[in-house]
Amino acid sequence: MIFTILNLCFITPKVVAQVGKVSVLKDGTLTTLFSFPSSLKDSFISSSKILRRLFRADVNLGAEFKNNYYFVYKSAIYKFNLATQQLSLVYGFPIGRGPLNFLILEGIPGIEDGIYFGDYFGNSKKSAVKLYRFDGDVCESIYVFENGEL
Repeated sequence: MIFTILNLCFITPKVVAQVGKVSVLKDGTLTTLFSFPSSLKDSFISSSKILRRLFRADVNLGAEFKNNYYFVYKSAIYKFNLATQQLSLVYGFPIGRGPLNFLILEGIPGIEDGIYFGDYFGNSKKSAVKLYRFDGDVCESIYVFENGEL
């Protein structure tokens, strides 16, 4: 579950994303877990709430799955491995900014465990839209709504 207040994006009750970094709440103090890769341009955009909103430069989604944290940031999914403390880019969206929400399914007979989500982009031409399953390592398209179907 995720909610945003005061430019903080709560991934879990103790994991918080804000302006290009992710922190964990320990003993009442926020400690930075990692920062996303950034350029001089990213730093400039991050300095202004209006610019961050205009360029959609905040972490806008996150989830915990299989001992990892997953985040949507700048049209890509990043994985933070809790065991190794390593951040990696795992999937880049060719169009759009990434999903609005994740659906985490685990332990349901007949359904593969994973993070499920759909494309999210301006689609005035009613082009094909994909649904995906991400198992933690591989992102695969599991269904396609064909042109005009939605």
